[in-house]
Amino acid sequence: MVLLLTSNGYSRVPVLTKDKHYLGTISLADIKRYQDEHNLQEWEMVNRDIGPMTSDVVATVKDDANLSEVMHKLVDNPFLAVVDSQGIFKGIITRKSILKQLIASYMTLHMTISSFQKQLTTQITNFLARKTISDSSKQAYAYDLKQFVNCLPGRVDQTSLKLYENQLKEWKPSVQKRKRSAVNQFLLYLYQKGELEEFFKLSETAPLPSQQEELEIFDLSSLYEGQEGPGKLACLFILELGLLPSEILELKWEDIDLDFGVVTVAKGSTKRVLRLDGALKELLFGIKNDNSQGLILSKAFTRQWLYKQIQSYVGGCGLSGVTAQVLRQQYILRQIEKGTGAFELARLLGLKSPVTLEKYYKT
Repeated sequence: MVLLLTSNGYSRVPVLTKDKHYLGTISLADIKRYQDEHNLQEWEMVNRDIGPMTSDVVATVKDDANLSEVMHKLVDNPFLAVVDSQGIFKGIITRKSILKQLIASYMTLHMTISSFQKQLTTQITNFLARKTISDSSKQAYAYDLKQFVNCLPGRVDQTSLKLYENQLKEWKPSVQKRKRSAVNQFLLYLYQKGELEEFFKLSETAPLPSQQEELEIFDLSSLYEGQEGPGKLACLFILELGLLPSEILELKWEDIDLDFGVVTVAKGSTKRVLRLDGALKELLFGIKNDNSQGLILSKAFTRQWLYKQIQSYVGGCGLSGVTAQVLRQQYILRQIEKGTGAFELARLLGLKSPVTLEKYYKT
């Protein structure tokens, strides 16, 4: 035993019975102390049973112990003896072995996360390449999506999305809405591409923005990319021309001159002529044919029906918090950004005076 301890540099080794039951540990100090206590010579120690010399200073752990218990005991012990429920010795566990395993696990996890994030970053590039939006909008999308990807622990699941949603709470509601829209569109893209086996979506609704926050221009580019239908048509009429849902319901094909790019909107006994261009004009060109006549929406519908169409469409675009009122406010803000004065904006909106627009012009 002395030779084992000295030749291998061990400070203490486990002691077992013949049937491998754990008795304790023994060190050179334990042997010397036993020799001194019993006043024995060197030659008398040779054939002595080491059982009485063992010490229980080293703690033990069961072979089904969790890592927390092991780490707690290793604070005060260089190693731990591992035994089963019958006291049979299974081996030892050291601080060094734990650290090596933790480092290996960390490196594996880090490499997994890094590889996963690189893969999703490539998918972001592919996702944005399909979008017909401005460079500034693509940069905003890329920023939000890379931020989302960097928050993921190597996978997309409900838990990782909840963690991301908790981080979103630090942002203003308007920013939350933009980020949620970008992420939900990206998640849908990944699912459709087969990169995700299950369709995930950010489930929590961002708090309603305050009046002050509503006076910010939102990124509504996804409204231009959805499937054609009454919902999309109504959204673009509001966002690009500032029309009320009631005005859209009464709009007829004869009120629209696509060649000159104008729309005539009647409200009571007054009429206003609005310039028609951009995506809305292209959409109307696409749906108009030789048989197009009567109401734009083909027949008379209720405002409630149109509100539902708008709600369904914006929800499909990842903008569930956007309403017809919000779209009209966005039209107002965009006109003000272009330099449109209060009186001219009131005319475009069909208002009798610009009084209700004063809040938008306050700095």
